[in-house]
Amino acid sequence: MEQVVEDAKKRRHGRQAFVIAAVLGLLVALVTSCGEQEQTTDQTTPGFAQPAIRRSAQGTLRTTLHTRIAPNTLVDQFSGETRHVRTPTYDGTIPGPTLVVNPGDTLSIELVNDLPSNPKGQRGGFFPQDQYTINLHTHGLTVSPLGISDNILRRMEPGTTNQVEVHIPRDHPSGTYWYHPHVHGTVTFQFFAGRPGC
Repeated sequence: MEQVVEDAKKRRHGRQAFVIAAVLGLLVALVTSCGEQEQTTDQTTPGFAQPAIRRSAQGTLRTTLHTRIAPNTLVDQFSGETRHVRTPTYDGTIPGPTLVVNPGDTLSIELVNDLPSNPKGQRGGFFPQDQYTINLHTHGLTVSPLGISDNILRRMEPGTTNQVEVHIPRDHPSGTYWYHPHVHGTVTFQFFAGRPGC
């Protein structure tokens, strides 16, 4: 009985939700077109856009994420410059949705790759290659890297739907974590997506 009470206390104290956040929305990939730039003269610039929040219920966060190219507006918080970009996103937004789960929960994601087909002629064997092939890495979580969990070796080709199931240990520390694609040979290229220049 004491063990049950102790486990309940640990669970209650460990209930601080930890967040798996999209990296400022530039999570999936690369820019396919040059962004238009314009100078703003207005001194009031919008703050950081708050992403949609999806929370677990009864031990599971079941959601769908669509990776697709979408138009977005970015504002440089120092210069006030506004840039219009078309860049790969999760669900069309920068940043992508915030996923809130608790220790002991399961993160169940249907990941739909709605990005264009990979280009032919893969740069003569040089990187990046297969820039629209994705997977999902929950950066910072101490979870299984195998199977359909946090497996950076998975290859989710354009036009496919893939199930991701991440089981979070009951004793996992709370924190702010983030998710992103982690395909070998293209991950750095995908991270630098969103720059408005050619």
